[in-house]
Amino acid sequence: MTRSWKYLPALDGIRAFAVAAVVVFHFWPSVLPGGFIGVDIFFVMSGFLITSMMNVEHERHDRIDLAAFWGRRIRRLVPAVLVLVTVCSVALWWTDTGSALYIAHAGGALTWTTNLVEAFFGRSPVFLHNTNTVLDHLWSLAIEEQFYLVWPIAGLLLVRKVASPSRRVMIVGVAIAASATSMAFAGPVVGYFRTDARAFELLAGAALAYSGVTQRPLDARWCGAAAAAGFIVLGAVSVLVEPQDAWLYPWGFLVITAAATLLVAAATNPPTWLVGVLERRAVRHVGQVSYGIYLWHIPVFRILSSGRTGIDSGWLLAAVRLAVLAAVVEASYRFVEQPFRTGRVRFGWGAAGVGYAIALASLLLMVPTAREDWNRRWDSPVEMPTAAQGQRRVLVTGDLSAIVLGDRLAGEPDDSDDDPGSALAVWTIADAGCSIASGPDDNREVLRGEESERASGYCRNWPTRWTHAAAAFHPDVAVVSAGFNDTSPMVDGDQRLSPEAAEAVYVEATRAGIASLRSGHAGIERVYLVTVEDWSALALAGGVWSPERVELQRRYNDALATVADSDPGVSVVTLPADDWSAFGDGAEGLGGRLWR
Repeated sequence: MTRSWKYLPALDGIRAFAVAAVVVFHFWPSVLPGGFIGVDIFFVMSGFLITSMMNVEHERHDRIDLAAFWGRRIRRLVPAVLVLVTVCSVALWWTDTGSALYIAHAGGALTWTTNLVEAFFGRSPVFLHNTNTVLDHLWSLAIEEQFYLVWPIAGLLLVRKVASPSRRVMIVGVAIAASATSMAFAGPVVGYFRTDARAFELLAGAALAYSGVTQRPLDARWCGAAAAAGFIVLGAVSVLVEPQDAWLYPWGFLVITAAATLLVAAATNPPTWLVGVLERRAVRHVGQVSYGIYLWHIPVFRILSSGRTGIDSGWLLAAVRLAVLAAVVEASYRFVEQPFRTGRVRFGWGAAGVGYAIALASLLLMVPTAREDWNRRWDSPVEMPTAAQGQRRVLVTGDLSAIVLGDRLAGEPDDSDDDPGSALAVWTIADAGCSIASGPDDNREVLRGEESERASGYCRNWPTRWTHAAAAFHPDVAVVSAGFNDTSPMVDGDQRLSPEAAEAVYVEATRAGIASLRSGHAGIERVYLVTVEDWSALALAGGVWSPERVELQRRYNDALATVADSDPGVSVVTLPADDWSAFGDGAEGLGGRLWR
């Protein structure tokens, strides 16, 4: 006896709770720090639904029409995304808030690769100035679409080659284990966005479908217990867990997936109490429009900021945002999603081509702001302070030691002039993990144990960063506090740099840094090269430097003296160890001693 797919209204109720959790997580994270689990629930549900539908089709026709399957997915998902990208591009152009990262995310949205943009480019220094966009949340849809591309083929092979449902479940279980292992090795950030590392959640839904729960309805009492367990676990996680918690990768996500699978299983034959929760008309409607809610909640909330709306009240602003979101979502559902989904409006190659052409054309509006982003891709993401009348401007550059120094100088009196009470305006653009010994045009690499490592493009382009900062800030004084990262052993090609060669590199790099600062602002009165009397004070966690590192630190100090001796506008300041205290509390009046 063949069967047809049976609509399960409780699943719409689960969708409603899942999308609500995501919305709260994105905009009120302190209320629901683990609300990201809504995405995991969607993954499990998607795997269950498409596998169940493929099972039904194979039973009825002894085949799975892959072209028809992919066509349904395209009609369901693509038109709304094309409208979203077009509207967002126009809105960002109108508000002058576009960015290079937005273009990257828009490209990801149009090609269903946003997760890859986030995993491999979203944290790139090129995008340091724009870490969020109105499309960055589409990574989860990209994972689903990539799964939809591959899984129907794998599922077709599985039902043709493996007759036993229990064996299918076992095979999918092996794939689940492989995917979870991939997440464990990938770790946070990359593991969060990579399809292979998140596939186990969709595969869990597929395994549930192969178990036959839609053919043999589960006992209502069992479903009630499963639903209660699922709700309790997911509720606890949503309140107690944050996405950066290391234990999530993969164990926490496996627990979340198991709980979501129990909840979806319970929806196949929900008990009366669960029907009352999930199948209320209003709840089901939220679930039915959940796709639109997910698409539009980030753009609506970020574009309708307090500054643009003039609304200072948090509650009133939230009410306005939710009202606009509801209107936009309802319009998307009625006039975009449903007409194409039901076939009332055809979405063939011609319509798709026109839609993509319009969306791509709208991205041209972003080109000017993207060019600005590109031109400042090496600039510091630290905001430039505003100097008050009479304040002396101090630009602090360098590595980790400069960050400490800049923090100490900020707000201290400047004893270098006749007004000892005047404060300093300090802008620290130091980069903790960078070294001035690695420039844009050299091939030097730092040795980390037995392995060598080339600095990132952001680190190597520190001269551009210093020049732009000096041009923008017009400092009276520049401070270069480096040496912490610079004095690691280096190789150039296959050759390990000797201490003498390293000293020559330090001299060349320091002079290049001074030239970069002066090319940005010729009015710099003096450049201070800061070093430390006893480098052992900077050894972290009570460690000690190797003899080679100690020698390189001595060579670095000698290099600073060489530069200062040949340049009357440069002074070397050697601070005693108690000013650093292994990055602890330094002595008072550091700024006063620095200028002496």
